[in-house]
Amino acid sequence: MHYFKAVVGIFVIALLSCLPLFGAQFFVGSDDLAFHLVRIEGLAAGLFTGQFPVRLYPVFNQNFGYPLGIFYGDWLLYFPAILRIVGTPPLLAYQCNLAFINILTAGIAYLSFWGIFRRQHLAFLLAAFYCLANYRLMNLYFRAALGEYTAMAFLPWIAFALWRIYSSFDKSNATLYIVLSVVFT
Repeated sequence: MHYFKAVVGIFVIALLSCLPLFGAQFFVGSDDLAFHLVRIEGLAAGLFTGQFPVRLYPVFNQNFGYPLGIFYGDWLLYFPAILRIVGTPPLLAYQCNLAFINILTAGIAYLSFWGIFRRQHLAFLLAAFYCLANYRLMNLYFRAALGEYTAMAFLPWIAFALWRIYSSFDKSNATLYIVLSVVFT
């Protein structure tokens, strides 16, 4: 029963943070949206031509390509790129990516706060506060700062790993250091 409540709670928090996706004026004035839509298109075109991992985006520079995959981490953009390959419209693929990031953020935040405090209600409350924070929502819906809001999904894990390292007697536990290194990466 505890797991069912956790899953439902995570999806409720994610749904609340996805509410702006259902508005009519969703993308009016988003700062970086056009750039990220072209990134998704370039990633989809690269996958379609057989590249994996995609390093050269063929849709940039009048179809001569640009090695954007070298400069930006794209592993979380493969999901909307695959949606584009199967025929999903570009904006809908981006919106699905936003929903995925919201679910990921809510899940990581809940698990991290539960790991720190060991209280389900407090973990839900803190995860809701984190997922619905003004700065995070501004990054999602007004700035379209894909790199920043994707990185923000993993910040609670960093807090959890640091808390575990500094509050436990098992400082030699290599798993904590590996998790911290992966999250920072």
